[in-house]
Amino acid sequence: MNAMIIRSGHLYHDHQNKFFYIETYEKTQENIVIPYATLEPADWGYLYEKYVGQHFEEKGYSIEYVGLTKGFLDGGIDLIARSEDKRSFIQCKYQMKNKLTKTKIENILYKAGNKILKMEYSRHDVFVLVVPDKDKAFRKTKLRSNSLITKYEYPMYNYFLSKNNVQKHIRLEILEIPM
Repeated sequence: MNAMIIRSGHLYHDHQNKFFYIETYEKTQENIVIPYATLEPADWGYLYEKYVGQHFEEKGYSIEYVGLTKGFLDGGIDLIARSEDKRSFIQCKYQMKNKLTKTKIENILYKAGNKILKMEYSRHDVFVLVVPDKDKAFRKTKLRSNSLITKYEYPMYNYFLSKNNVQKHIRLEILEIPM
């Protein structure tokens, strides 16, 4: 699937019937139905980027769809969400066949960090890693359990956030947006 198709309209997701629907912005174009069965693995990532962008638009942010415009040359920033007083540089990770490892997290931070440092940024700006499901994105470790309560820890989730103590340029956050 072409990223231009995804950019061409508003994305709707029908879980029950297993398809996406794009209502095109141009009224001269037909709306697009995309069944799950026709999607390649990379398509899910592009659709998730659009879905997350629309989530932020609904909250009043203006969105720059960097990943859908530049593809793999996005510099580790899929979306830039702007409000009156801050920007959120967003990296979306949908494909969770493999959990995020320390190496993957370091690559995400390195790539996005280089891009952000080349831009003007303020102390109000944040870098947000967005995943659809914390349990699918991050390995969890059982800490302890008794007959009533089992507690878990997410070492790589905590590792990502621990980088707030290392770098002082921009705040790091993780956000779960199910699709």
